[in-house]
Amino acid sequence: MGRVQSKEEQLEQKQLNVEMGKRLLKWRMEKGYTQDHVGDMLGVSGTYYGRIERGTAGFSTLRIKKAFEKLDIDCTYLLTGVINTDINLELFIDKCPEEKRDDLRALIELAMKLAKK
Repeated sequence: MGRVQSKEEQLEQKQLNVEMGKRLLKWRMEKGYTQDHVGDMLGVSGTYYGRIERGTAGFSTLRIKKAFEKLDIDCTYLLTGVINTDINLELFIDKCPEEKRDDLRALIELAMKLAKK
């Protein structure tokens, strides 16, 4: 059994829930999705997802992982609001259709060579 959170930790958790909810709301509005649609993508009801956006419900580690995988939301951004400008090329390549991956790798290598000149 885990330890009980202090009042400060509880307050910090609530604030984190609110901030993550705001970022998720912004993302959803930019995409034009409904709460039900995003809830389905994450494996929760639209009602529960709405609570997450409002910060009245928490976002489990599993849901953060699903947001990264299903919604393509960077975990660092979701947790902190900091936009990660680094590109994970392998992850980017893995999302490319398999039949086009070699072409994509060749383009990336060419771009890197041009950048060095």
